[in-house]
Amino acid sequence: MSSRTDNPKDTKRDLNRFDPVTASTRLFCLLGDPVSHSRSPAMMNPALAVAGVDGVYLALRTPTRDLERVINTLKAVGFGGGNVTAPHKERVAALVDRLSPGAELSGSVNTLAWDGDTLVGYNTDGSGLVRAIEEGSGMSLSGARVLLLGAGGAARGVIPALFHGGAAKMYLANRTEARARELAERFGDLGPIVPLPLEDAALFERGDGALDGFGIVINATSARVEGGVIAGLDLARMSPGSLFFDMNYYHGDDETAGLLKKTGILHAKGMDMLLFQGVDAFELWTGAAAPVAIMRRSLTHPE
Repeated sequence: MSSRTDNPKDTKRDLNRFDPVTASTRLFCLLGDPVSHSRSPAMMNPALAVAGVDGVYLALRTPTRDLERVINTLKAVGFGGGNVTAPHKERVAALVDRLSPGAELSGSVNTLAWDGDTLVGYNTDGSGLVRAIEEGSGMSLSGARVLLLGAGGAARGVIPALFHGGAAKMYLANRTEARARELAERFGDLGPIVPLPLEDAALFERGDGALDGFGIVINATSARVEGGVIAGLDLARMSPGSLFFDMNYYHGDDETAGLLKKTGILHAKGMDMLLFQGVDAFELWTGAAAPVAIMRRSLTHPE
């Protein structure tokens, strides 16, 4: 790493922030496409350093066509572990040696960790979301009626944890209703799931599905929220005291935050979810307690 500076002291100070890479340094990584927006390296590298782990965490852009080859290469060189993001969370489940019970149930993997010589696929998204809702937002999932927007890998990864966390009933809205029905059937044993098309008319025409009837609305799609509206849904119609949780942490919309705050609706983005799923991943890789405070500070105040 090099940087241009007019002050030699600045160069020395910057270089001293990092431990040297050695022949024993282990590689940890994020696989996805795209990954240029990811805050995971900013969170994980300070965590590794503070915990005394000789490792470096990189974000590796991995096109779908190269995923299997990249996984096999990482296994061959003995990488330390990794994370998986869109669009690979479902595909990578077939490329590991074994799935954890949670990953097998969801069919979605976001964390790769070793158990001896066995590469295991885990899903820490669900536990990260539950902790973000309850600890970060102060909401309780117990008895909650949840509207989950989306039926892709992100949704698959969190449905089991939401029910295990106490959600009473879930409405699953997706542009392709058949995909929502598929997930409703897959996870139906966990709790009642009502599949819906992602159209506001379908939600508002149902007395038990109107937005003001949900305690928690979760965006598990890549759709942006603009002016308090997502996919045609006016979030201002939610009840005061309810929570809108956007799993995307890189979508900024100050107008939405202001509108929801004005109407008494809680609004949270996925930064706490990123933190807590990262905490679980770190502990799976290292067997050590994650430095949560350092990880949180690194996410919110990157240097």
